[in-house]
Amino acid sequence: MSDEQKLFPWQTGQSTKPEVDALLKHWAPDTIKPGEWIVTDDEVKAIAKPNSATRYKTVTQAWRSRLIRDHGVIVLRETSQGFYCPTAEQVFALTHPTLEHAGRKIGKQLRRVSNARPQNEIETATQDHHGKLLYIQKRELKKARMNLIPNTAAPESVRISPPGAKQ
Repeated sequence: MSDEQKLFPWQTGQSTKPEVDALLKHWAPDTIKPGEWIVTDDEVKAIAKPNSATRYKTVTQAWRSRLIRDHGVIVLRETSQGFYCPTAEQVFALTHPTLEHAGRKIGKQLRRVSNARPQNEIETATQDHHGKLLYIQKRELKKARMNLIPNTAAPESVRISPPGAKQ
């Protein structure tokens, strides 16, 4: 067994690289502009050729992750309509709902806000403000999660004395 590589169950699936490469080749990241619809669901299915709904979701999520990680291009999906590249204003509009449902969503929104391309100084100031707000919220949530561990020290016993007695 020492010469063999351990095989874990989550490593047995197909790689998304060929489909993602085909999508990146067809829609080059340089040509994607904020505020425009990129593609409909049917066009992605024609290129990626997924054999199930789960595979479709896996491939498109890998494509969107690669776009934001490698090229700084944000692509969001509107259910049953397709994919679009949001403007900075549309990205900033997602901050409030993200703060209401905190957790992992804060990190994702923080990446989106930092990769948004502001058009003017007002949007730049908004980007800075939202970034600071999300970062502070993420830090405070992390601290709160760390404080969930109960205190192991025994509480001090309560001393009861009769009324009028001085200690």
